[in-house]
Amino acid sequence: MEQWQVIPEFEAQNISRKTTVSIIIPARNESQNIIKCLNAVLNQNYPTNLFEVIIIDDFSEDDTYLKAKSIKKDQLRVYQLKHLLANDKDFVSYKKKAIEKAIDQSQADLIITIDADVVMGEKWLRNIVAFYEQTDSLIIAAPVMFHSQNSFLNHFQTLDFCGMMVTTGAVIESNSGSMCNGANLAYKRNAFHYVNGFKGNEKLGSGDDVFLMHKINMAFKKSNRFVKCQAATIYTEAQPTLKTFFSQRLRWASKNKNFKDRKINAQLVLILAANLAIVYNFCLTIITFLLGSLNFKAYLVLFLLSFLIKCFADFIYLYTGATYFNRKTALYWFLPAQVAHILYISIIGLLGNFLNYNWKGRRFKR
Repeated sequence: MEQWQVIPEFEAQNISRKTTVSIIIPARNESQNIIKCLNAVLNQNYPTNLFEVIIIDDFSEDDTYLKAKSIKKDQLRVYQLKHLLANDKDFVSYKKKAIEKAIDQSQADLIITIDADVVMGEKWLRNIVAFYEQTDSLIIAAPVMFHSQNSFLNHFQTLDFCGMMVTTGAVIESNSGSMCNGANLAYKRNAFHYVNGFKGNEKLGSGDDVFLMHKINMAFKKSNRFVKCQAATIYTEAQPTLKTFFSQRLRWASKNKNFKDRKINAQLVLILAANLAIVYNFCLTIITFLLGSLNFKAYLVLFLLSFLIKCFADFIYLYTGATYFNRKTALYWFLPAQVAHILYISIIGLLGNFLNYNWKGRRFKR
C-alpha cells in the first residue's frame, strides 16, 4: 500500500500534438454496449486527426458489427475477424488474434486496447497520451473500475477491483512484477513487434495483457508504468450473475500456471495459501466442536485470529482503493465480502488450474 501512496496523481498539462494513437476494440456479442462505448471514445478531447478507432468484430452472434458500422466517423474503422484470418488456424485466443489483426491494420505509434463494454470521460485519451509522452514508457497500465450498483455481487466485485488496482499500481511502481488489465492498456507499437506480440501464448484463452507486459518488461527493464489518474480511469459493468462471474474469474485464473513472472506467482501462491489456511481452521473448529473435542477452543482462537488479521489488513488496503475511486459505500459490505472473498480465492485458486470454462458462448479447455 505504501508504494501506491507514493505514486503521484497524474494530470495532463500539455501534449505535443504529435503522438498518433490507434484505439483497438475487440468486440464479441456487445450489441448492448458498443454504441455507448464508441460514443465515449469518439468524444475525446484530443485532436481527431491524431487518433483512429479500430473495431474488430469477433464472430459476434448479434448485431454488434452492424451497430458499429452505423456510426459514420472518419477516424472509425470496423472489421470482421473472419475476413482477416486468412489461413491462421494455430490459435485459441480469439481476442489475442483480433488485437493482432487490428494492429496490422493500424498506423499509429501508440496502441491502446480497451473492451467494448467500457465508457470513459472525455479527458481519458489526453491523459494517457500525456503520460506516455512525459515518461516515454513502453507499456502503460491504466485504472479500471466498475459502475456503482446496489447489489451485493456488484459491491463485492467493486471491492475486489479496488484491491486489484491498488496492487497493480504498487507492483508496477516497485518493479516487483507485471500486472495490468487489457480493458485499459497502452503500449508502443514498436515494442509489441519487438517481442513478437502474443507469440508463445496463442493457445491460451486468456492473458492478452499480463503476458505481453511481462514480455516487454523482460526485454526492456523498468519499461512498464501505471498511470494513477482519475481522468484516465475506464468504467465497466460488473458481472451480473454468479455464473458469469465465476466464468470470468476461471478465465483469468486459467493463465496462472503459464505465467513466467516468478514474483507474481509467489504472491499468488501466498494469497491462496493464506485463504486456504483460514478455511482449514474454520473446518477444524466446526469438526472439533461437533465431536466435543477439548481442542475446540484452540482451533476457534486460531480461526478467529487468522480471520481478523486478514480483515484488518484488507480493510486498510481496500479503504485506500475505495476512497481513491469514490466507492466508499461498497465498504458497508466489507464483512460479508470478506467471507465471500475467502471462499472465492480458495475455490477459483484451485479450480482455475484444471477446470475448463465457458466465455461468451465459447468453450475453452485447459
